[in-house]
Amino acid sequence: MNTDPHSIIDFLLRHGFKKQNTELLKKIAKDIDALCIRCQRDRIQCTLSPLCSRRFLLKLRIKSGAKLDDVPKFCYRQLVNLIARDKEKKRTLYRPVDSYIYLLDFFAIFFPKNYRSLFKNLSFRKYEEAIDVLESFKRKMKDDFRYFLTENYLIIKFYEKIYLSYLKEQYVCCNLRRDEISDINLLENLILFLATNYSHIIIERTPEDSILISLKVFKKKQTDLHKYFNEDIDENKSLFLKDIDIISDISNEIKIYFDESDNIDVRLNVKLKTNINHEFLGKRQINYENIQNIFDFFNHLYKKELKEQKK
Repeated sequence: MNTDPHSIIDFLLRHGFKKQNTELLKKIAKDIDALCIRCQRDRIQCTLSPLCSRRFLLKLRIKSGAKLDDVPKFCYRQLVNLIARDKEKKRTLYRPVDSYIYLLDFFAIFFPKNYRSLFKNLSFRKYEEAIDVLESFKRKMKDDFRYFLTENYLIIKFYEKIYLSYLKEQYVCCNLRRDEISDINLLENLILFLATNYSHIIIERTPEDSILISLKVFKKKQTDLHKYFNEDIDENKSLFLKDIDIISDISNEIKIYFDESDNIDVRLNVKLKTNINHEFLGKRQINYENIQNIFDFFNHLYKKELKEQKK
């Protein structure tokens, strides 16, 4: 049997049947449990060099619906401590990226005086009370803290890091970067969240369940376009061409044109990819970094002073 991971996944999807797949997955689950038990027996190893890279098995357990009592407690506490230290900009063994912890623990890190009431209010959809806590923290932190609250998600930007709370599932992705976005509502929310600093931008949901982004950059606000469109950054491509290459991976429609007053109109259409087993079939899913790339492109069209104002 070819035990290459790609081959196993391909076999399960194309040729596997229910009983056989169940037996294989039970074997995998048993091995995961054994690995976690062995890792936690040596607390020094579990702290400094866990047997799963960057504790990704905790992420698997939490996202698959495990409760707090069902995850390895010592290992989980190390991750919570790591995220707390990272939030305070203290030295950490590694930077937690796309790391998952439970919602109550996340609130305890960020809102220690109000975390239980905030958790309770959001659980019972008492949004006004929850917003009072968030607004109070925002006034204290000023430009270093922003949030976007919907029925299903709480998006927080804290010192340039994104924390995505799944309110129904009651877990949080800390320092969201490359985790795939599979919900069109979340995609729209993240785009709306990043768009709040931009005037003359329109975000629309199309009947085909894609997100249409339209932006106007007035002539007096434009950067040095000759330099942006023509200057080589690596002797092969201008920054403009590099931006277009990056955006074309996630947008199936890119329109850029000048109106009669030399204002720039930009139109992008972003749609989720829904292919099964997309990674192994070569399809790239959209993630937060992809969305950020769109707004980096917008920044490149603006004068430098406007870009610096948003930092």
